[in-house]
Amino acid sequence: MAFDARSAARTGPFPLAPFARSGCLSAALALLGASAAPALAQPAPAAEVPRSYAIGAGSLDSVLGRFGRESGTMIAIDPTLTQGLASPGLQGSYAVHEALARLLAGSGLEAVPGAGGGWRLRRIGAPATG
Repeated sequence: MAFDARSAARTGPFPLAPFARSGCLSAALALLGASAAPALAQPAPAAEVPRSYAIGAGSLDSVLGRFGRESGTMIAIDPTLTQGLASPGLQGSYAVHEALARLLAGSGLEAVPGAGGGWRLRRIGAPATG
């Protein structure tokens, strides 16, 4: 049997019946769909998942420092803002933004998202400075 280059060019090196080609296409599309599904069902970022804390009262600097270590959250603390302020601590289960709001309640300060997923402190009502 002779090799016919024209026939091979039309069918490729491994000729497939039409139904087999459509089956390959269906399998490829199914794989693409399966790989896209996990991107849609990703877990919530760690900062949004409530975690349990038992942090005692102390200076606002030390309480925020301990909270940052336990939660794995970077908090930029300006000592001129926190000087002389105290925190009652934190007891219970909270997401990071909730915990920071509780730790800063009554201090005149708020935590705002900063660069790289961390947080920074500012006076309540102060203009945002990126």
